[in-house]
Amino acid sequence: MKKILYVELSSGFGGSSEALYSNLKYLDKGCFDASVIIAKDGQNFNKMKDLGVRVEKAGLINISDAMRNNILSYFIALLNLMLDVFVNMWIVVSIIKKNDIDLVHINTNIKNNIHVILACKIARVPCVCHMRGTRALTWKERFFGKFIDKIVILNEDARKIMETHFAKDRVVLVSDGIDLNNYEYSKKTNLIREEFGLNGHFSVGVIGRVVEGKGQDDFIRAAAIAKKKNEKVKFLIVGDDPDGGKKFLESLKMLAQELDVLDCVIFTGWREDKNDIICALDAVVQSTSTFPEGAPLIISETMALEKPAIATRIAGSSEMVADQETGFLVEPANPDAMANAVLTLANDPELAKTFGKAGKLRVSQLFDIVKNTKKMEEMYLSLDH
Repeated sequence: MKKILYVELSSGFGGSSEALYSNLKYLDKGCFDASVIIAKDGQNFNKMKDLGVRVEKAGLINISDAMRNNILSYFIALLNLMLDVFVNMWIVVSIIKKNDIDLVHINTNIKNNIHVILACKIARVPCVCHMRGTRALTWKERFFGKFIDKIVILNEDARKIMETHFAKDRVVLVSDGIDLNNYEYSKKTNLIREEFGLNGHFSVGVIGRVVEGKGQDDFIRAAAIAKKKNEKVKFLIVGDDPDGGKKFLESLKMLAQELDVLDCVIFTGWREDKNDIICALDAVVQSTSTFPEGAPLIISETMALEKPAIATRIAGSSEMVADQETGFLVEPANPDAMANAVLTLANDPELAKTFGKAGKLRVSQLFDIVKNTKKMEEMYLSLDH
């Protein structure tokens, strides 16, 4: 039995913790004993507990954040950062030793987990790290990445970046999968369409965290363009910023007011019934402009529910959506192209259905959580030290 410690320092609401939950659900319990340390409470962590997985707050500290208002020099700021890393490193070492951990899997990138990487070296256990974004690495990531045994990436663009800095045999591509058994047509579709006044309209939605770079502002501009040509299209912005920042959300509402689209743009807030929402929509838009995505789960989920996906042509998304087969790829930060894609589907319901059926087949071939968890298990078993 190999004991694995997962480190997940996110909010517990986004895609990384959701992907971890799915992997834990299908991890072979006869071969692996999993536990998770977290920094915050979140809905996906509660779901992990429901699986019987041990989930506990690590008690990590952030000296530099606590003293930031009193810092007067770069030197003191750097000293505080070093204290963060040093103290937290020993906290993690203690957790590894106390629980007799055989392997540590960092679920969210290198840069915020240096203390975990160093703890693994001190405790002499293998370290796996997910790099979920697709972007150039910082000097810190390039340096500390040398101490990681396996780096897991989500798309081919990320592979090219990682293999520039690390040996090819240390870079492993494992797509985030979804549980295909959980994606069936919702019985609540009509209720949701009534709730948001979608009956008689072609409805599209952006679903996920409302943060800068996710492109909800482009989505609103696309709504303004589409409205001039077809007033029977509704645009839903589903989500919130779970970390508490509301400035971007408020700016989106102001933008919708300025563009006079509050009649066709609906802000739903955070919803727990994501699958029901997708079923109630006619298409889903993944509108990311600058956020460094890896493999957005919302695209897999959309295809699993036989809905067409409109996604920006960025790393990750462009490998998931087959352009003009399962949906459309449009250039990022291009509201005109996004609006045209929406209107094309609105004007051709049969095309939308064809895309949806093709998407269902594609997701079953590439993003089945059972198959992808097996790949992860094979990697774990290759890391016997």
